[in-house]
Amino acid sequence: MSDLRDPDIIREDIQETREQLGEAVEALAAKANVKARAQERLSDAKRSAVTLPHKAREHPKAAGAVALALITAILLRARG
Repeated sequence: MSDLRDPDIIREDIQETREQLGEAVEALAAKANVKARAQERLSDAKRSAVTLPHKAREHPKAAGAVALALITAILLRARG
């Protein structure tokens, strides 16, 4: 029980708590930064868009099936 009142242990606990609070504040600030999150999503989307043509060349049957599905959906919507 005497360890609990040891000033060095108390200082270590305080330092650890400060670090945990700092990490929590940083995480909350990152979540609250809507602009940065939107830019990150846009960047991810751009990166994905660049790789799509390459993947279509790797899997031409799948790309054709997706294209056919999109064309069918557009035509059905136009008729309805």
